[in-house]
Amino acid sequence: MPHRKNILFTVSDSTPLAELYRRLSQGIDIIEAHSAFAHKRALPTVRQAISHLRRFVAGELGTDEGAKLWFKKLTKLAEEVGDMTPAQSAYILAAAEVAHAASHMGHVNMALSRGGRTRADAEYVKLQTAYVNFAFKGVDEFLALADSSLKPNFAFNDEAVAA
Repeated sequence: MPHRKNILFTVSDSTPLAELYRRLSQGIDIIEAHSAFAHKRALPTVRQAISHLRRFVAGELGTDEGAKLWFKKLTKLAEEVGDMTPAQSAYILAAAEVAHAASHMGHVNMALSRGGRTRADAEYVKLQTAYVNFAFKGVDEFLALADSSLKPNFAFNDEAVAA
């Protein structure tokens, strides 16, 4: 029997950098606004992640300590706190997706710093931009698993192509 392929999301690969940062800030705000979903033992880690992600956006922390570290810690936290409810687990994974987006922002910045010298550079920017946007869709999906009444925050239907 052939494997059935599904398209999970349609995301943009051409979001301007300033918009990616605006969305990242929005994602952090969303996670903070829904912190009541966090398990009591997970809450201190979530608060630290929010603080460090904000510092990453502000340029005070690099990608490793401001984003990648928190993606790893939050995904590990989802495994380690064994008595989380499904909603609490989904919330932690939504928070991890914000950190995942931030991690890929580091790749976007690195690729842009190369100045598009080669076709591979330009394609790498597009790929990493799509990864960032895919992570934002993950935020929406996991939050909907935490609370089905929550509306999506990230849509890419009419996104303009970057100049």
